[in-house]
Amino acid sequence: MSKNNNHKLIKVSMKLKLLVAVGMLSTTLVNGQEKEPSKLSLGLNYGIIGSVGEAISIETFSSNSIRLNGKYMLKPNFGIMPVGGFNSFKTKDGGNSKTNYVNASIEAVYTISSLFIKKQSNFSFLMHAGPGIATMWNKDLQELVPNDPYFKNQDDIINMNFGFTPQLSLSSYWDINMDLSYTYNFEQNRAFDYTKGVNKTAMLYNLTLGVNYKFLKKSNFDANQY
Repeated sequence: MSKNNNHKLIKVSMKLKLLVAVGMLSTTLVNGQEKEPSKLSLGLNYGIIGSVGEAISIETFSSNSIRLNGKYMLKPNFGIMPVGGFNSFKTKDGGNSKTNYVNASIEAVYTISSLFIKKQSNFSFLMHAGPGIATMWNKDLQELVPNDPYFKNQDDIINMNFGFTPQLSLSSYWDINMDLSYTYNFEQNRAFDYTKGVNKTAMLYNLTLGVNYKFLKKSNFDANQY
């Protein structure tokens, strides 16, 4: 075998050894982190939106609700959670006209199950609550709210939110959950079908299923308490 071929084999062998070493090191680092999640996680949920006790009510089963959240845990069982959502729906007996509702909130989150489950568990039950803002519009109806201060031709709303989230940890990275959230709107200027203008309050709910991704970092927090 020529010297050139020998040099090539040596180089290939060295590269393979280097790749194996990097792979083993990466595996070691990941395994070392799996039991030590950071304080930060991101969640994405999808489901339905509905109304509570409204004369012009939302057609729940044809609705869409997408919710994105981020959690930062100040303690193993307490943190803050910004939430953003996009919802679209029709109303019962309201034809095919679709209303859009976008909301954002900043909420406190508390792991209620930490009061009852003292040992490590893959299951947790969270409660969250906090103030928020929203805007609502219907592109088919343009004689909207001319005096709204923020978004032209849209109904701008201040609200209060609260909800409950049972959650199951699948790994150090991933959780799955079901979330039931309620939103109480203050001074909502339009009904949900957007045909009637009235200064009123209204209550909504979101029922969604989702996933939660936990970032890993050296920490003393327990992965199953998020």
